[in-house]
Amino acid sequence: KGRCYPFRRHMSGQITTPDGLELRARLDEPPCPAAARVVLIHGIGDHVDGVPYRLAAEGLARRGFLVHRMELRGHGRSGGHRVYVSSFAEYRADLRLFVGQVRSSEPTLPVFLVGVSLGGLIVTSYALHQPDGIAGVIAVAPALGEVGGSQLKRALLPILSRIAPRLPIDPQLDLDRLTRDRALQKAYVEDDPLYQRRITPRVAAELISTIAATRESAASFRIPLLVLHGTADTVTSPQGSREFFEQAGSADRTYKPYEGAYHTLFVETHREEVFHDIAAWI
Repeated sequence: KGRCYPFRRHMSGQITTPDGLELRARLDEPPCPAAARVVLIHGIGDHVDGVPYRLAAEGLARRGFLVHRMELRGHGRSGGHRVYVSSFAEYRADLRLFVGQVRSSEPTLPVFLVGVSLGGLIVTSYALHQPDGIAGVIAVAPALGEVGGSQLKRALLPILSRIAPRLPIDPQLDLDRLTRDRALQKAYVEDDPLYQRRITPRVAAELISTIAATRESAASFRIPLLVLHGTADTVTSPQGSREFFEQAGSADRTYKPYEGAYHTLFVETHREEVFHDIAAWI
């Protein structure tokens, strides 16, 4: 304790879920003693070592935080059917296990949840169900309103979720507009063999129903909340984020729009500003 390292330390690990799945995890330590712990949850089709999450972990660790990354079931090299859950509650249960381990490792440090896109919905839903022990939630371009993709496929989801819940489908998201940084756009999606473009009807249906349930419960959201969203996002709705923020019951809440920014703020051209805003708010 009290020692500063000449470099930022990075460690790998895993957690085992109650149903026997191995989920990958990462820990990025700051050079000096940490001010807080950040639990970082990625978006749909992403993975724990994806470009946005490596950059975010580095950026937040440099600013004095322990950053814990968890890979969702069915993503990357973690266990589970690809981009599938039988119920959204499985995501919350996995996060509860991970948060419990994070809190026990250093009980004196506050824990903040940071979620991106689908991850933003997961951490918001989690905080509604299990707010104890969470110092605050940062929802980054969260799925809290209309989502992009094919309207026809979205209309068919209730049927497909029942008759072919594990069928790989292309949701036809606007993947060419994730960031204005063309080099990072290529590295993030095109050059990453673990990035998944297909999802399953069940996970899509669960996402949509959880968006509705979370919005309906906004007034019950009581813990500190920071919402960040690019105004030119075509994957998740900036308006949906704004509406949830305005309806949230938390007395301590902040909404920060980024004019002209696309969906994945951690690889956007102004990403250092985003990391600074998160750190300053914490």
